[in-house]
Amino acid sequence: VNFTSGWNYYRLKQIDFDGAYEYSPIAVVEVKRPFDVENNFYPNPSPDGILGFQYASKSDGEISVEVTDLTGHILKRENQYVSKGKNDLSFDFSALGNGVFLVKVIGNNRAYTYKILLEKN
Repeated sequence: VNFTSGWNYYRLKQIDFDGAYEYSPIAVVEVKRPFDVENNFYPNPSPDGILGFQYASKSDGEISVEVTDLTGHILKRENQYVSKGKNDLSFDFSALGNGVFLVKVIGNNRAYTYKILLEKN
């Protein structure tokens, strides 16, 4: 089961060989992930290619950011230093043309991929 942050509700369905089934009682689980990346790049779409990003880190260190087009070609790579706790980061993607791009953020031993739209005037 892939839980998301917050309250999650689930129950199991048992199916017998004869096709009969029954459900378990509903279980409630609260998942707290204070150090997961839960925010997207903003503003999205971006009118100028400058995007902000909030990132919560478990420790001081670097995160890796990789921008690709939709075919997977790497267009930009950069590392940013983060400190333990919440970080307000800024990224300059203004050199990229207009279009849809994928941004992969690697940090805290996890990788997250976001879709951004650049609509520069």
